[in-house]
Formats: sequence, C-alpha cells, structure tokens
Amino acid sequence: MKNIVVKIIMWILFWFYLIPYYLVKKVLFKKAAHPILWANCVTIGLFFVSGLFTFPSSHNTSQQSTQKTTLTKSKKVAHKTITKPITKK
Repeated sequence: MKNIVVKIIMWILFWFYLIPYYLVKKVLFKKAAHPILWANCVTIGLFFVSGLFTFPSSHNTSQQSTQKTTLTKSKKVAHKTITKPITKK
C-alpha cells in the first residue's frame, strides 16, 4: 500500500514538472540555441516564483503574532517582590 501511494505521488510530481517544461520548450524556445537548458531554467524559476507568491501570508502572520506578544509583554505590569533573609544574632 505504501509503495502505491509513493508511486502515485511521484507520478503527479513528474507530470507537474513535465507539462510546464514541455510547453515552455515548444512555445518559447522553438528557435533557441539550447531549448532544453532554457526550458529547465524557466520552469524551475516559475516554480520558485509561484512558491514565493503562494506562502507570503504565513510570514506576515508570524510577524504579526510576534508584534502582538511583544505588545502584551510590554503592557503587563511587572510586580517585583523583594525578599530579605531574616537572621537572629
């Protein structure tokens, strides 16, 4: 069962990469000197850029949560208790 799931995931990832690669190679770099190289570079760049645009919200929420915690810490009143040892002479 585990092998089937891994094979399915690998098949999906293969086609996820192959479709943009094929389209970029056939459409953009028909007459380029090195179409395979340029198609690979552009496809990897597309994945990188799409990753940047997909996950910026998690970065903003972490910044907002840190700002909220620092604000709540600064608003808390610090109660200091002084303890002195009592000794008999």
